[in-house]
Amino acid sequence: MVKKRTRQKQKRVAEVGPHGVLVRDLKATALWMGTGLLVIALLVIIERTLL
Repeated sequence: MVKKRTRQKQKRVAEVGPHGVLVRDLKATALWMGTGLLVIALLVIIERTLL
C-alpha cells in the first residue's frame, strides 16, 4: 500500500484592517448594508410608482 503524504495544514490567520477590525466582519457588514440600502431603494421606487 502506498501511504498518502499528509501536508501540514497552515494555520489561517484572520486579517485585521487598519482600524483593528477583522476584514471578514467588514465584508459581512458591507454586504448587509448594501442589501439593506437596495431593499430600501426598491421600496421607495415601488411606493412612488404606485402612489
